[in-house]
Amino acid sequence: MPTAYIVLFFAVAAATLVFSALKRTGARPREVFRIRETMMTVVLGVALWAESGALLYILLTMPERLGGGSAVLNGWLFAVASLLLGCFAVLFGSVKVVVACTDGFYAVTFYGSCTHILWEDVTDVQNVRKRLRFVTGSGRSATVGGSRQQMAQFVKLAAQNVPPEAGEDVLEMALRQKR
Repeated sequence: MPTAYIVLFFAVAAATLVFSALKRTGARPREVFRIRETMMTVVLGVALWAESGALLYILLTMPERLGGGSAVLNGWLFAVASLLLGCFAVLFGSVKVVVACTDGFYAVTFYGSCTHILWEDVTDVQNVRKRLRFVTGSGRSATVGGSRQQMAQFVKLAAQNVPPEAGEDVLEMALRQKR
Protein backbone atom coordinates (compact mmCIF):
# COMPACT_ATOMS: atom_id res chain seq x y z
CA MET A 1 0.00 0.00 0.00
CA PRO A 2 2.72 2.60 0.78
CA THR A 3 4.39 2.36 -2.64
CA ALA A 4 1.03 2.49 -4.39
CA TYR A 5 0.08 5.61 -2.47
CA ILE A 6 3.37 7.36 -3.28
CA VAL A 7 2.78 6.67 -6.97
CA LEU A 8 -0.87 7.71 -6.64
CA PHE A 9 0.08 10.91 -4.80
CA PHE A 10 2.53 12.12 -7.42
CA ALA A 11 0.46 10.90 -10.38
CA VAL A 12 -2.71 12.61 -9.19
CA ALA A 13 -0.96 15.86 -8.29
CA ALA A 14 0.89 15.94 -11.64
CA ALA A 15 -2.28 15.05 -13.57
CA THR A 16 -4.14 17.85 -11.79
CA LEU A 17 -1.48 20.39 -12.70
CA VAL A 18 -1.38 19.23 -16.34
CA PHE A 19 -5.19 19.20 -16.57
CA SER A 20 -5.28 22.67 -15.03
CA ALA A 21 -2.81 23.98 -17.61
CA LEU A 22 -4.65 22.36 -20.52
CA LYS A 23 -8.13 23.48 -19.49
CA ARG A 24 -7.37 27.14 -18.87
CA THR A 25 -9.74 29.27 -20.88
CA GLY A 26 -8.24 31.42 -23.61
CA ALA A 27 -9.49 34.77 -24.85
CA ARG A 28 -13.13 34.90 -25.94
CA PRO A 29 -14.80 37.15 -28.51
CA ARG A 30 -16.03 40.47 -27.06
CA GLU A 31 -14.47 39.68 -23.67
CA VAL A 32 -14.76 42.48 -21.11
CA PHE A 33 -13.26 40.89 -17.97
CA ARG A 34 -12.96 37.62 -16.05
CA ILE A 35 -14.14 36.45 -12.67
CA ARG A 36 -12.02 33.86 -10.89
CA GLU A 37 -12.22 32.32 -7.48
CA THR A 38 -9.88 33.90 -4.98
CA MET A 39 -6.26 32.77 -5.02
CA MET A 40 -6.77 31.44 -1.51
CA THR A 41 -8.65 28.51 -3.06
CA VAL A 42 -5.50 27.35 -4.87
CA VAL A 43 -3.44 27.96 -1.72
CA LEU A 44 -5.88 25.78 0.21
CA GLY A 45 -5.49 23.02 -2.39
CA VAL A 46 -1.71 23.13 -2.16
CA ALA A 47 -1.95 23.12 1.66
CA LEU A 48 -4.12 20.00 1.47
CA TRP A 49 -1.49 18.37 -0.76
CA ALA A 50 1.19 19.29 1.79
CA GLU A 51 -0.94 17.82 4.55
CA SER A 52 -1.38 14.63 2.55
CA GLY A 53 2.37 14.48 1.95
CA ALA A 54 3.09 14.99 5.65
CA LEU A 55 0.66 12.22 6.55
CA LEU A 56 2.32 10.01 3.95
CA TYR A 57 5.70 10.71 5.52
CA ILE A 58 4.43 9.86 9.02
CA LEU A 59 2.65 6.74 7.81
CA LEU A 60 5.79 5.48 6.06
CA THR A 61 8.46 6.41 8.58
CA MET A 62 6.81 6.22 11.99
CA PRO A 63 3.34 4.64 11.88
CA GLU A 64 3.66 3.72 15.56
CA ARG A 65 3.20 7.44 16.37
CA LEU A 66 -0.41 7.11 15.23
CA GLY A 67 -1.17 4.38 17.74
CA GLY A 68 -1.58 1.44 15.36
CA GLY A 69 -4.67 -0.52 14.33
CA SER A 70 -7.54 1.52 12.99
CA ALA A 71 -5.62 4.79 13.53
CA VAL A 72 -3.25 3.83 10.72
CA LEU A 73 -6.18 3.02 8.44
CA ASN A 74 -7.76 6.36 9.34
CA GLY A 75 -4.44 8.05 8.55
CA TRP A 76 -4.40 6.48 5.08
CA LEU A 77 -8.03 7.45 4.46
CA PHE A 78 -7.37 11.00 5.63
CA ALA A 79 -4.28 11.23 3.39
CA VAL A 80 -6.28 10.12 0.34
CA ALA A 81 -9.14 12.49 1.19
CA SER A 82 -6.68 15.40 1.59
CA LEU A 83 -5.08 14.56 -1.75
CA LEU A 84 -8.41 14.47 -3.60
CA LEU A 85 -9.82 17.58 -1.91
CA GLY A 86 -6.58 19.38 -2.74
CA CYS A 87 -7.01 18.43 -6.39
CA PHE A 88 -10.56 19.77 -6.36
CA ALA A 89 -9.47 23.06 -4.75
CA VAL A 90 -6.61 23.55 -7.22
CA LEU A 91 -8.91 22.91 -10.19
CA PHE A 92 -11.67 25.07 -8.70
CA GLY A 93 -9.28 27.96 -8.23
CA SER A 94 -7.36 27.67 -11.50
CA VAL A 95 -9.77 26.31 -14.15
CA LYS A 96 -13.17 27.63 -13.04
CA VAL A 97 -13.76 31.05 -14.54
CA VAL A 98 -16.57 33.28 -15.74
CA VAL A 99 -15.74 35.33 -18.82
CA ALA A 100 -17.99 38.38 -19.05
CA CYS A 101 -18.62 39.57 -22.60
CA THR A 102 -20.66 42.36 -24.13
CA ASP A 103 -23.30 39.90 -25.40
CA GLY A 104 -23.35 37.48 -22.43
CA PHE A 105 -20.92 35.34 -20.48
CA TYR A 106 -19.10 32.01 -20.54
CA ALA A 107 -19.15 29.94 -17.36
CA VAL A 108 -16.35 27.35 -17.25
CA THR A 109 -16.59 24.70 -14.51
CA PHE A 110 -13.66 23.29 -12.56
CA TYR A 111 -13.38 20.38 -15.00
CA GLY A 112 -13.41 22.57 -18.11
CA SER A 113 -17.04 22.30 -19.25
CA CYS A 114 -18.25 25.59 -20.75
CA THR A 115 -21.74 27.14 -20.85
CA HIS A 116 -22.40 30.25 -22.93
CA ILE A 117 -25.34 32.39 -21.83
CA LEU A 118 -26.51 35.41 -23.78
CA TRP A 119 -27.87 38.32 -21.76
CA GLU A 120 -31.03 38.46 -23.88
CA ASP A 121 -31.80 34.77 -23.18
CA VAL A 122 -31.81 35.17 -19.38
CA THR A 123 -35.31 34.66 -17.96
CA ASP A 124 -34.49 34.38 -14.25
CA VAL A 125 -31.74 35.52 -11.88
CA GLN A 126 -31.52 33.85 -8.47
CA ASN A 127 -29.39 34.65 -5.44
CA VAL A 128 -27.80 31.41 -4.19
CA ARG A 129 -25.46 31.79 -1.19
CA LYS A 130 -23.56 34.90 -2.30
CA ARG A 131 -23.56 33.68 -5.89
CA LEU A 132 -25.93 34.46 -8.75
CA ARG A 133 -27.58 31.81 -10.89
CA PHE A 134 -28.68 32.87 -14.35
CA VAL A 135 -31.36 30.71 -16.00
CA THR A 136 -32.35 30.87 -19.67
CA GLY A 137 -35.71 30.13 -21.27
CA SER A 138 -34.35 26.84 -22.62
CA GLY A 139 -33.50 25.69 -19.07
CA ARG A 140 -29.73 26.14 -19.23
CA SER A 141 -28.23 27.76 -16.16
CA ALA A 142 -24.89 28.95 -14.87
CA THR A 143 -23.81 30.09 -11.43
CA VAL A 144 -21.49 33.07 -11.11
CA GLY A 145 -19.29 33.68 -8.08
CA GLY A 146 -15.83 34.86 -7.26
CA SER A 147 -13.98 37.69 -5.60
CA ARG A 148 -16.09 40.53 -4.26
CA GLN A 149 -14.65 43.25 -6.54
CA GLN A 150 -15.03 41.18 -9.70
CA MET A 151 -18.57 40.19 -8.72
CA ALA A 152 -19.52 43.85 -8.23
CA GLN A 153 -18.25 44.60 -11.73
CA PHE A 154 -20.15 41.61 -13.14
CA VAL A 155 -23.40 42.59 -11.39
CA LYS A 156 -23.16 46.10 -12.88
CA LEU A 157 -22.70 44.64 -16.37
CA ALA A 158 -25.54 42.17 -15.87
CA ALA A 159 -27.89 44.87 -14.53
CA GLN A 160 -27.32 46.87 -17.72
CA ASN A 161 -27.91 43.94 -20.07
CA VAL A 162 -30.30 41.39 -18.52
CA PRO A 163 -33.97 41.98 -19.36
CA PRO A 164 -35.56 43.81 -16.39
CA GLU A 165 -38.27 41.19 -15.87
CA ALA A 166 -35.63 38.47 -15.46
CA GLY A 167 -34.33 39.63 -12.12
CA GLU A 168 -33.83 43.35 -11.85
CA ASP A 169 -34.66 43.22 -8.13
CA VAL A 170 -32.12 40.45 -7.43
CA LEU A 171 -29.39 42.29 -9.34
CA GLU A 172 -30.12 45.57 -7.53
CA MET A 173 -29.96 43.82 -4.16
CA ALA A 174 -26.70 42.08 -5.15
CA LEU A 175 -25.23 45.37 -6.30
CA ARG A 176 -26.02 46.98 -2.93
CA GLN A 177 -24.41 44.03 -1.09
CA LYS A 178 -21.21 44.13 -3.16
CA ARG A 179 -20.48 47.78 -2.38
